[in-house]
Amino acid sequence: MKNTLLFFIFSLSFLTVFNSCNKKECRIGNPFYQFDIPVTLTPALDTFNIGDTITINSSFSDFIQEINTGTSFILADYSFEPYVQIYLLDSVSTLTESYISNNFEVIISPQYSFNLFVWPDGRTNLAGEYSYQNSTYSLEYKLIAKKPGGYYFSQSAILGSEQLFDGKCENLQTNVYVNMNNRKDNNFHLLKDVQNPYIDKYLKNVNKKFNKYGGYAFYVK
Repeated sequence: MKNTLLFFIFSLSFLTVFNSCNKKECRIGNPFYQFDIPVTLTPALDTFNIGDTITINSSFSDFIQEINTGTSFILADYSFEPYVQIYLLDSVSTLTESYISNNFEVIISPQYSFNLFVWPDGRTNLAGEYSYQNSTYSLEYKLIAKKPGGYYFSQSAILGSEQLFDGKCENLQTNVYVNMNNRKDNNFHLLKDVQNPYIDKYLKNVNKKFNKYGGYAFYVK
């Protein structure tokens, strides 16, 4: 009787593992889940004037489609950790130095846990979280241009640790990409006019950096 019970438990465990390993999303040939979250920048211009207001808005349901399989999952109360940088393209920046507060006034509603972060060396970026209510994520903030220049705006999702969600396979990790303005051109061509020694290297990775990480290029005059 004891041996029969052990055999039954072993068989059940084997079937469970076998079935979970044969899930479509566990065999996608890619070690990552890939989710897109939408962000809109308006007005979608290539040139702004000092004093103009740029609005960045993001709102989406927690029922999100995974890119590789087309399967949708509920990512409830998920920590997307939006992270915003704005680079001054017509400088000798390495494209890693963001000085938002030097060039823009930032307006954020107090309903959002999203703030301007100042680094010890003076660099500034925006970081925080989405508001999550009634199965919907939302975030909105405004930038008012203060100084002329060529700028590259980028909003990404910084995932500090792997998070669980219902139906997630343990062997797959998660990437979250930002879909800016339905991945229209977003003035990428402006980067080709910039006198920056790092631009040529950056242009070779357009799909990875500009399209996946909420890229938008513009001038302020």
